[in-house]
Amino acid sequence: MELLGIEKTLQTFKNEGERNFFSTYSTLKERLFTYEYTQTSAEFPGGNDHGPNHIRRVLKRLDDILGRTPLEHVNVFELWLAMMAVLYHDVGLLQTRDKHPEVGADLMLGEQNPYLFDKRERELIHAAIFTHGSKTDIDQKCRKYPKRHQVGDFPVNVRLVCALVRLADELDEDYRRGDEGLFKKRDIEKRYPDSVQYWRFNQRIPSVQMDSPGSERREIEIQIQFEVEDVSFDAKNKKGEPVPFIEFAIDKVLKINAECHYCNRFFPPTLRFSDLRLTVLPGQSSTRETSKEILISERTQLAEVMAQLPDELKRPTTAHRSGSAAGPRAPSLPSTSLLPPEEPRLGAASPLPGWTLVDDAFLAGYRRPRSNDELRKYFDGRIPNWADATTPRIRRLHWVDESTNHLREAQRANAVPQMYLLLGAGGEGKSTIVRQVAVDLAAADENRNVLWRETGATLDSAALEALPRGERRWLLVADDADAIVQDLVRAVRVLQESARADLDLLLCARDTDWEAAGGFRQQWDSYVEYKLVRVRGLALSDAKSIVEAWTELGDVGLGRLAAYRAKERVPRLVAAAKEESSQEDGVFLGAMLRTRYGQTAREHVKLVMEHLSRYSLSSGKSLLNAFLHVAAAHAANQLSLGPELLAEAIGLPPGNLFREVIAPLGEEATAEHLGEFLRVRHRAIAEAAVAQAAVFREDLPQIYSALIGAASARRERRLYVADYDKFIYVSIQFAREVERRTKDPRQPGTFGYLDLETLVKLARTTARAAVRPEPNDLPDNLRRLINLCSVLRAIGQGGESLHILRDALPRIMSMRDYPTAARGFFTEWAMVAGDHGGSAELSLWLLGLALSDDITAPIEEKDAAPLLASMGVLLQRLLTHSPQPAYADGMGAVLALGPRASLGESHERVFKNHEAFGKKHGVMKPGPQEALPRLHKAIVAAANASSGAQVPTSLPPAPSIRFSQLARLLGVKPPRT
Repeated sequence: MELLGIEKTLQTFKNEGERNFFSTYSTLKERLFTYEYTQTSAEFPGGNDHGPNHIRRVLKRLDDILGRTPLEHVNVFELWLAMMAVLYHDVGLLQTRDKHPEVGADLMLGEQNPYLFDKRERELIHAAIFTHGSKTDIDQKCRKYPKRHQVGDFPVNVRLVCALVRLADELDEDYRRGDEGLFKKRDIEKRYPDSVQYWRFNQRIPSVQMDSPGSERREIEIQIQFEVEDVSFDAKNKKGEPVPFIEFAIDKVLKINAECHYCNRFFPPTLRFSDLRLTVLPGQSSTRETSKEILISERTQLAEVMAQLPDELKRPTTAHRSGSAAGPRAPSLPSTSLLPPEEPRLGAASPLPGWTLVDDAFLAGYRRPRSNDELRKYFDGRIPNWADATTPRIRRLHWVDESTNHLREAQRANAVPQMYLLLGAGGEGKSTIVRQVAVDLAAADENRNVLWRETGATLDSAALEALPRGERRWLLVADDADAIVQDLVRAVRVLQESARADLDLLLCARDTDWEAAGGFRQQWDSYVEYKLVRVRGLALSDAKSIVEAWTELGDVGLGRLAAYRAKERVPRLVAAAKEESSQEDGVFLGAMLRTRYGQTAREHVKLVMEHLSRYSLSSGKSLLNAFLHVAAAHAANQLSLGPELLAEAIGLPPGNLFREVIAPLGEEATAEHLGEFLRVRHRAIAEAAVAQAAVFREDLPQIYSALIGAASARRERRLYVADYDKFIYVSIQFAREVERRTKDPRQPGTFGYLDLETLVKLARTTARAAVRPEPNDLPDNLRRLINLCSVLRAIGQGGESLHILRDALPRIMSMRDYPTAARGFFTEWAMVAGDHGGSAELSLWLLGLALSDDITAPIEEKDAAPLLASMGVLLQRLLTHSPQPAYADGMGAVLALGPRASLGESHERVFKNHEAFGKKHGVMKPGPQEALPRLHKAIVAAANASSGAQVPTSLPPAPSIRFSQLARLLGVKPPRT
């Protein structure tokens, strides 16, 4: 079995031959797995898995918590202690269930093998085993140990070790711990009825995942999949009283969340978790079409989560025990196709729920002449429909022939099931391609049944297996297939298990959406014949066909190309496609727009916007205003705008969104609904619309602010917001563009379609919009404040930023994210003071504070290098204008300490500049042990030189600050206090 990352870390660690941590770990692991843990189930007969596989999974959870580089968060001795405690933590089940942590801990003290661990190590492992249950207080148990306990050469944070073991054990709660087959074989339901609820809970959890350490918002995601029978099943609470099983299960999830936040108290900032995201999947017999995501914070209550569950998971009775299902539910979008309405469908009934049978009867209603105006709208980017797929006036690209031929060949050879997947960016023509393939195969009557997935439909594996077998082969066609990845996983397994060779899958999706849905992580070729085709670019033969179709429409189809000779038109379309190939959005649609409209594309979008401005929404705003919210998000690369977020931003009931906004925008070739997100059909359209917002008296800063406000409001109500930080901190993009444009006006960068004045206003307004709500229970208040000040500094308004920072100082310690953001606060203040306050002394003093122990959060390597580099810049300035000995000593200290930090390429260049300055000015570089005291003296001198008006009295006195954390990070002894 392949070693975990934490096991490899132990294996590769060498301590001058004194200790082989991996060997002792492996010895104990083999012994426990061979003897003790084979007996635990016998002593705990009704319980779910507490044996060797449970221990392996807890080790894997520990591996996930610590990430790819565990020694960035713990030292090797702390890691070894945690792993040994995990190995031993459930041995107490050999004697008892109720107090097995205490019993296991006592058994650890009885281990007398000095090769495995000595007395001191046994005591530390004993503490971690004793506290792995939720009933024990870690602080109380570890009260005799100092915060940094020393054992030999290693400092040990005992509380951190205990918390790691506790949370790793808590997170092993998926289906593998309550295997359904063992549940039946052991007859748990009859023999151990009190254990049924725990087995059932585990069976309902497909996965528990977590973000990597150091993620900006590190979340734990738990997927849960209830079944219909769970609604009527009763569990028992701790008092033995009956409670609905679903309520019991949600309460278990909240317990996991509570344990996570409890353990956060002992974790360094990079290991802490912000929230738990609960994804409620549709059950096998569910009528729901999509999953439901619920964001759970530290303060979320049971009633809040129960209120957000889908209606099908709630008991039909209105009278229910307190706290189980109270509170309002957010309305959701109607489960209907998001395509513009077409003619009534006349096809036969489909044997697969949510999938339409595409046959001659179905297609007959769409085979009618298409007007030039309808075709023009298609070439302008309208979402394709079945009438477009049937008309010969919209040419088949070569992708259609290749897909059709591949599927026909598979049918002739009676091959194994085919999975033919078309991936590409939006606007590459994928939706048209799969419709045309479906039409061609259905119309040819090749003994094939074609089923088309309607938007929102699932793929039921049981119904799939029940499809009739016979001479006719089945083809399932799905656009936006990323929405059913998990259904497809189950489907291909069913195909293999049932030995079906009469069913194929034709799928398409945006490549980014397919990746986000986990499509690339699946081993499709283990079950079916799998072919992935990238749809990108424009072949010469396709370009000729497209120009022919435009020519048939006359000037309205050719647009700008009408002014060119016939032989010049195809080369111009091909050249436009090559230009578009460097963009993220689709080459096909971009080339069509560029060729037919060219520089007048903005005028074309303007005409569309004029049309949209004539339609009013029930909220009192216009359809144009709604479109501009979508365009603004897309233009700023915010590609995760969900329908609920848009509805909140424009003040429209979510239930009205499809009818009033989504369908009309799709018909007007401007926006589309992809999976769970809304986007403009092409970035060029989004940018052209945003650039002309002011022409229609639409306030662009207000539009972005409305999106930020809606994201904040939804998050405050504990509702999930995809890419939440990207909405909240969109101001960073505008500020960087202002900086870039200010340095070199000839390089407009990302937002070249906006003038500098608009960018400045956008940066300022959006940064302020993020701060303005200030919900005190959100963990990023201080980060938002720092971001505002950073943005103001970037756009040349640092004076205002300086006042904000000074005024905020008295209240920053009350902000929940103070421990992780405080160093950033003082660093930003130092930057502002240096750039706009004119005081290098104050900047140096504030940077010293940012590096000191007065900030409670542990200092990290990523902090040290840039802060020391910035100190060097300030000391150069001070030595140039005020050559005091203290500043010369400080510069020498920076030169001595800088190379001991983890330097990136940019910081190496800065320190080379510092070295050159030091040689030129005769700066003496001290030894590593002398460097920190000298740097401290320079900081004290800078603080003394700062005027009283500049240095708030609430800051600690400069002589009293200490740098023991920095010393440990850089590998030097802390200076004497």
